[in-house]
This record gives sequence, C-alpha cells and structure tokens, in this order.
Amino acid sequence: MIARSIAAVSEAPEIMEYRLADVGMRYLCLRPKNWSSERTIVVIHGISRNHREHANLFADACLAANTALIVPRFSNRGYRGYQRLRRGRRGLTSAEALRLVLSDAQARLGANTTSGLRLFGFSGGAQFVHRFSLVHPDLVARQVITAAGYYTLPEQATPYPYGLKSSNSSRNLDPRGFLVPTLVLVGERDTERDDDLRANPDLDRLQGQHRLDRARRYVLAIRGFASRSTQTPCCSLQLLKESDHQLATCDERGNLVAKTMRFLVPEASTSRGDGQ
Repeated sequence: MIARSIAAVSEAPEIMEYRLADVGMRYLCLRPKNWSSERTIVVIHGISRNHREHANLFADACLAANTALIVPRFSNRGYRGYQRLRRGRRGLTSAEALRLVLSDAQARLGANTTSGLRLFGFSGGAQFVHRFSLVHPDLVARQVITAAGYYTLPEQATPYPYGLKSSNSSRNLDPRGFLVPTLVLVGERDTERDDDLRANPDLDRLQGQHRLDRARRYVLAIRGFASRSTQTPCCSLQLLKESDHQLATCDERGNLVAKTMRFLVPEASTSRGDGQ
C-alpha cells in the first residue's frame, strides 16, 4: 500500500501529511531530526476531527522529548462511528484502518509501530483508544484517555459498547486491555450534558451524569477488575484544573500535554530531570 504526501502543514513545517487513498485515511506525522529511538506517540482526535489542532498542540513537546508523533484522521463520511470501532465505508473497522496507517508510518519513519504503542485520545478519541486496547492489548504499552463521553466497562453480561458482550466477531474483545497502564484525564469543570454527550437512563445510572463522574466510575471499575484479576491496579485519574471540554482549555489551564507526556514517555522526563 502506497501513501502519497499531500503537503507540509503550514503552521508547522516539520509536520507532514500523508494519504492512504484506498483506505480513506490520512495522517499527520512528525519525526524529530535526531530521533533514533522507538518512541512514538499516536494521538486520536474527537468527533470534531481536528487532527491538525492535536498535532500542533503536541508537536513541541514531542520534539523536546525526541519522540515521533502520528495523528490519523477518521473522516466523518468514511468512519462515522470510529470511536466505537465500527466498520467504515471501505469495509474496514477503524481499528483495522489505524493498523494500516501505523504500517505505512513504520515504513516511513523506521519506527516500531507493531508493539509498545503509546496512545492518547481526546473525547471520542479517548473512546477509540481504550476500545482499541481491548482489541489489541498486546500492541499497547501505555494509554492516556481524556474526557471520554462514556466507556466500555469490564462487564461480561453488558452489551458492547457499554460492556464486553458482543456478537461481532471482528472485535474479539480481550479483557487484558483493561490491564494496559492507563492515565485517565478529565477537566474538573467537564460536567455539562452537551449535545455530544451520549445520555440515556441506563447509561446515566451505570456510568454517571457527565464526563467527570463517568471518568471517576471508570477508574474505580478498572481498578476493581485488576484486583479481581490478581493484578496490580494500573489505572489512575488526574483532574485538569479549571478545565471544561475544550482541548485548548485543557492544556492552557490543566497542563494536558505535560501530564500526557510524563505518563507516555516517562524516560524522556527522567532524562531531562522534569518534575512531576
């Protein structure tokens, strides 16, 4: 599969954009000039599809940490339900489409994108990330899920996407995905029941009324699952100070990027002597 370059993004010349026409995907890619490690972060946008905003937000931090950056775009037409790993217009699930993007990026970067992935997702992207880990737990080393609208919980009898019960063989949900080291971020003011928040009586009762409450309940559920699995809990929650559901606000007030980088690339923080 051959991807062709579209152009360098004008706001940040270091970031290149590539297209996989037969998959209906495009992605932004940044590779630090002196990059010689396998450190790569994959960032997944929310339903606004603002992948360039995400790339520009993380670019400087990735350059400082000598870490490559990959930011795919799931189009509304081609992958409308990407956050739930639905099959798109090209016959691929969004998880399968990401695997093809990563394969192309691996060929271009020389990076290992077949294991040890470090994932970040915001809002709908956070939904995608934690569900991708349930399909490919062996690929993901660490993940940061930020301000998800709702979650898939470790409940075998609860139908997907709220739980693990699924009749779709293309998903093959693996509970080991709940054991991937995870940092959950959410704005301390992310309590609005806006039009983009999925809400119904059963979901509200099970997961809470808003994103802040749902994040708290998710972390408790995952820590309980880990304990029942005789594993050390590896899921933690951090609130983003004075932040709502806006990506820019989450970083400007809540230090979203700094918190994400410290968790996803702890070795870079240690080498620079960064504080917590």
